[in-house]
Amino acid sequence: MLVGNRLDYRLFPIFILTFLRVSVANASEFAILLYYSSISINPELIAIIISMRSFAYLFSPFLFNKFSQKIGYKKSLIISSSGFLFIYLFLQIFLSPFWSLILFFIDGILAGLFWPVLISSLSAISTLPRIRHDDSLKNKIFKNYGLSQNIGSILTFLLGSVFSFITSNTFFILNACFFLSIICIFIVITFQEPKKSAMFNSQHQQQFKTSQEARITMKIPLYIPLFLIIIYTFAMGALGFLYPLKSNALHFAMYTAYFISFLRISVQTLSFSILMSLSLKTLKKLIPFSAIVVSLSFLFMGYNTNFLVFIFLIFMFGISISIFYVFSFKLIVFLNVSRRTSKFSVYYETIYGLGFWISPVLAGFLATININFAFYIMAFLILINLSIYLVIKGKIIFIPYLISKNEMAVTA
Repeated sequence: MLVGNRLDYRLFPIFILTFLRVSVANASEFAILLYYSSISINPELIAIIISMRSFAYLFSPFLFNKFSQKIGYKKSLIISSSGFLFIYLFLQIFLSPFWSLILFFIDGILAGLFWPVLISSLSAISTLPRIRHDDSLKNKIFKNYGLSQNIGSILTFLLGSVFSFITSNTFFILNACFFLSIICIFIVITFQEPKKSAMFNSQHQQQFKTSQEARITMKIPLYIPLFLIIIYTFAMGALGFLYPLKSNALHFAMYTAYFISFLRISVQTLSFSILMSLSLKTLKKLIPFSAIVVSLSFLFMGYNTNFLVFIFLIFMFGISISIFYVFSFKLIVFLNVSRRTSKFSVYYETIYGLGFWISPVLAGFLATININFAFYIMAFLILINLSIYLVIKGKIIFIPYLISKNEMAVTA
């Protein structure tokens, strides 16, 4: 509910948990990638290790969906966060390819008790009276969620850039992951369980049903946001894996790899902040342009060897790829709210994991052939996905709705 103009619900644990989890996941993955690359482990083996977290995440949200609903969201977060703590403790002790693979796999399993809970909580909050039709307030909540994700990445890569400039010791980064995991557990204690009545109470359902029949703004098949998020994760996962390898091949200093990632995430954060305020209709129109820019960015990154040019290309990539995430995220929340369920969060997170699993594995094997060739293939695949989007985008139908007796019918 709302008190005055503010929510009578503690949103800050959701945003802080998002920030911490993204920070830890990015830092550990990047540290492992750079460490094994520095000791000449084959790229395809590194790709398999890195992708184990995403591979496990393909099925872990489905595995724990009913379990998390049964025991409650807060208990799910306590279990997963405690597991993360032990994973990053053991990762420092057993730093070998075999144990890294096992630990990343377990990490992905536990993530199925973490991420869907946060998105489902946001969806439940979006159905509260006086919030469900307040687009500006919902956009603000979603914007803060996106900012939490990206600020977590920004901090990770900024600190990684600074410390790798000072020292090449990756154990320091893994130590930081362990301590951040401890903080995560303390934040979970402050997490407030969303009231089930917000989404599932029969009276609220009837009120919501009546309201939506009067105000429905869009018809959309589920496969469209899932298709968009897999493009986003595929591009992000491939670039996150390929650029450090190319940076190493060009003999750039280690800290520059962190700096490039820091720049990309910073740009994405700014983009998210702006894009979350745009209408779905506008975002729909921007997708083709963003896909072309992402494809060209991959193409020129394969050809380029100049660090300053990489900075420009990463800047353009970060702006463009953000559109895919914002559009897909807002669509999936719309589906959750319009159909009074949280199951679409599970589908969304599963496809999210699929993209981050496939992309580094494919990129790793392509990089074994030729690192530049891998970038060119990614550019080509993005264009194929653009062609598919142009065919299916007509399935997103915007329907006018009446806002008030004194206003004209408008579209979303």
